[in-house]
Amino acid sequence: MLWLPFSLLNSFFESIASAWSKHSAERIDVFSTAWAQRFFALFILLPLVLITHSFQSVSSTFWLALVSTSLLNTLNSLLFIRALKISPLSFTLPLIAFTPAFLLITSPLMINEFPRLLGVLGVILVVVGSYVLNLHLLRVSWLEPIKAVWREPGARLMLLVAFIWSITSNIDKLAINNSNSILFSLLSNFLVLIFLTLIFIVRRISFNCG
Repeated sequence: MLWLPFSLLNSFFESIASAWSKHSAERIDVFSTAWAQRFFALFILLPLVLITHSFQSVSSTFWLALVSTSLLNTLNSLLFIRALKISPLSFTLPLIAFTPAFLLITSPLMINEFPRLLGVLGVILVVVGSYVLNLHLLRVSWLEPIKAVWREPGARLMLLVAFIWSITSNIDKLAINNSNSILFSLLSNFLVLIFLTLIFIVRRISFNCG
């Protein structure tokens, strides 16, 4: 049951990180915010890898999975921060909960995994919770809460983020199974940082603090 406290801690820290991301994105551009997140994360991940002696030899499967997920997560980093910037947190963040719903489709196809009945019920409850966010609009029509989310541009972006995460989560598991979680976190974060830096160079983007 170690996964439960780790999952709760992850949700807690993600909520803090998302709030700070929105705060930063409203003052600087999306590219700079995404790049800074990945850069400063290295100051935590690299010492952690050294302390835990997490360096190990890895297979070609790991490298393929690492590059694939890093490319997708580079795109997702930009989409995620863009969504936070243009729409309220109350509209965008809860939609990340759709990732498990999408996993019901992607996991059986990609890694041949499917949750038990209790897990499926949990996913359904999460999706229903996202619907309840706009329950006050139910007096207009039963579809109005869904339409309200869809009208919000940041919400549409966040649904795309949730879908991409349902793909990268499976690739991440494949990579971790061929290495370890700490080493993978460091190398994935570093590779995303490289891809973001290349975007800066190619598009000639400068750090904008205005």
